[in-house]
Amino acid sequence: MLRVEKRYSVSFVITFLFLFPVYGVTYSVKSDSMVIYTSGGQNRTKFFNSVKFQMDNISFTSGFAEMFEDTLFLLSDSVKGKDNGNVYETDKMCFYPKSSIAEFIGNNRFIIKGNVLKGDKFVLDMTDSTMDMYGNVEFVSRNDSVSIISGRGVIINRENYSRFFDNPVLRILEDSDTIFIKSDTVIFDGDSVARFIDNLDIRVKQGNIKGKNGIFFLKKNNGVITGAPKYATQEVNIKGDTMKFISEGENRTIIFYNHAEMEYNKKDSILVNSDSIEIDIEKDSIKTIKAFGEVDGSYRRTER
Repeated sequence: MLRVEKRYSVSFVITFLFLFPVYGVTYSVKSDSMVIYTSGGQNRTKFFNSVKFQMDNISFTSGFAEMFEDTLFLLSDSVKGKDNGNVYETDKMCFYPKSSIAEFIGNNRFIIKGNVLKGDKFVLDMTDSTMDMYGNVEFVSRNDSVSIISGRGVIINRENYSRFFDNPVLRILEDSDTIFIKSDTVIFDGDSVARFIDNLDIRVKQGNIKGKNGIFFLKKNNGVITGAPKYATQEVNIKGDTMKFISEGENRTIIFYNHAEMEYNKKDSILVNSDSIEIDIEKDSIKTIKAFGEVDGSYRRTER
């Protein structure tokens, strides 16, 4: 058994909503066979058969590896890593010891404490605990209750901060419905707060909600939307300056504040202007609509 070992004092750190562990890096490589090439004063080493790459607590295995002096270590051919029940899978891993950069390229799939993170390319900067993600980025929570899909993302572990770009879509699975939330950018602060920046679009079974920006407290199942939000169904259209969204299982409450306006059309037509309007939804239908403060409205009966 051949063994080559190098030691570096750097940190391997990833965090996504408190999902990823923290590591201090020492790396080594083992294989059944090894060939060393020397050309122009530089060494290039190839490792074949049952390659084992140890990066501190993470043990990677693959069918092939290459080492270029102390500048690059390349692991390819069915790369898999394990540690403490977590799993890391990628087509190719490039580790640059001098710059403390690790790249995971092609069909990345990390399972961390039961949560899944996927993407075409992950670039991890160990010096500042930042990981950039590119192409088909996807996160799925352990119980499949929350997922996000985007074209690009960044995770900053030390600030407990994550940001997703390129048409991100957040999915929240409720008891009887799935909430889909779109915006230009999604930002996670910690493990419970999600901020949506520009062109917010929420789709639920009971109707659609649109606004400019929003902030949601995922653990509390509520949120606030600004930028002239609107709520629309087949029967009702409501708008205001600000909207509050509260979800409790199959029931939801939507409250519009400041210059609230409602147009309700079912059998008859009702127009209402007030300081605030509250909608109570049970399962798939609106139970009550309440208007408060300086209420002004009109009613038109439809001829039958």
